[in-house]
Amino acid sequence: MLEYFSTNIFLKHDLERQIEMVQASITDKRAKLQKVEGNSSDSLGKQIKQLERKLDKTLQKHNEILADNRQLKEEIDHLRRERVTFDKIYKKLEVELQEKKKTLLEVFESSKEAKARKQNIEDQIRTLKNRVKKEENNIEKEFQDIFKDINQKNVVDRIEERFGTINERTGQTRRQDSPGNRTTK
Repeated sequence: MLEYFSTNIFLKHDLERQIEMVQASITDKRAKLQKVEGNSSDSLGKQIKQLERKLDKTLQKHNEILADNRQLKEEIDHLRRERVTFDKIYKKLEVELQEKKKTLLEVFESSKEAKARKQNIEDQIRTLKNRVKKEENNIEKEFQDIFKDINQKNVVDRIEERFGTINERTGQTRRQDSPGNRTTK
């Protein structure tokens, strides 16, 4: 596109030089024509018409190139405006990206902290469960000991009910052995 633009500028300058040369040539020929006036007015008239046609074609090309240049300038201006817009959008997106990265890092850090707290709580729960289990085992053992003691006491109480206490039995035996209570067989 840039090559096209520079080529058009070169053609414009070239055409302007040709126009100047043709106009200078026409001016010279008209001056000569006025001097000669009569000898070969037909051939000079033909040359003048040819030069005028050439001048018209050159002016037409010149105008076309000027129109192309205007169109290219408009397109360049449009592209520059688009570039400014895109630059603004790009900068805005860059700022948003940096903010998102910062937010993501903050979320990541808080996630790490939450995981560490979770792990700490899980460790505490495990410790407490182990304590509870030990306590349950101790309580179970104490209950078993108590039940064993209770069962032994119940057995002793039953024996005492059935046979009486040792003191009672020794007292009964003494009574039986005493001289007044002795019975003969």
